[in-house]
Amino acid sequence: MSPGWIPGRKVDNSDQQYASFRNNIPILFSVLVLHFVLRRGFNAVYAWVSPSPPKNSSYFAAHNLNRRKIFDIIFAIIFLTALHSLNIIKILFILLVNFSISYFHPSSILVPVFTWVFNIGVLFANEYFKGYRFRDILPFFIAGEGEGVGHAMDHFMGGGILKRWEILFNITVLRLISYNLDHYWAAVRLEEGETEEGSVLEVGRLTPQGEDADLERRGSADDPRLDEGVDSREERLIINAGLKKKKADPAHLNEHDRIDTPAKVEDYSLLNYLAYILYTPLYLAGPILSFNDFIHQVCVGILHMILHGIAKSITA
Repeated sequence: MSPGWIPGRKVDNSDQQYASFRNNIPILFSVLVLHFVLRRGFNAVYAWVSPSPPKNSSYFAAHNLNRRKIFDIIFAIIFLTALHSLNIIKILFILLVNFSISYFHPSSILVPVFTWVFNIGVLFANEYFKGYRFRDILPFFIAGEGEGVGHAMDHFMGGGILKRWEILFNITVLRLISYNLDHYWAAVRLEEGETEEGSVLEVGRLTPQGEDADLERRGSADDPRLDEGVDSREERLIINAGLKKKKADPAHLNEHDRIDTPAKVEDYSLLNYLAYILYTPLYLAGPILSFNDFIHQVCVGILHMILHGIAKSITA
């Protein structure tokens, strides 16, 4: 038991992962504030260098995604270096190996198998080898007087704010699995003949004219989901109208739709992957967000979704 924030009360600080988070709350809160301030400054500079297209433009979602992922990756690398020192090298190595599993043949049934085996293996290996100390990995650099290069790398910048990087990495493993499985399911759907026209990113990129024409062309009869549990043509028309409303504005998509609907194939890229895995506000304690949901929120904009939710609650 350790002294708590309430005078005279103690807290259970025995769990290492929770203790490391609790003991560094002031520092982490400062980092989040800094993240918010720097993002606003970066957005202003980026808008000056590359002006944002109109919201109804087919390039708006891609522009928004590029702007956010550049900042998120740069900030995350600086943040993780301060947090874990040179252990960030180990983290990036694990991320690249996991990314390669679904990169070459994403629709293969071996992707989910290798993903689960690799990530579960990483959890056990992290614990068994205690985070792979550099002095154990690089013994051939240890020569002559002193502790050697491996020891120096372990203690660079004091080992970082949180020396046990492998403890917090347990949450990150869930995002590694989420990315590969979302990529796998998207590739399988594409091979089975399902088009990408309903994807969360395609909805945001279509111009109003193209979208309306596309919706009219498909119609309600082309979606087999509309026939499930529907007894009349009138009911199908009502359901189809709801789907059209959602597809007309991506903010209408609920959480289930955002998770289930795949992103475009080209958005399962290395930079988007790193931006998702290393997203600073969610890196330490979550919550866990699927890759499809993350990409959707980045492209549409969380503020737009919040305002839509408030408006929906008021008018409901």
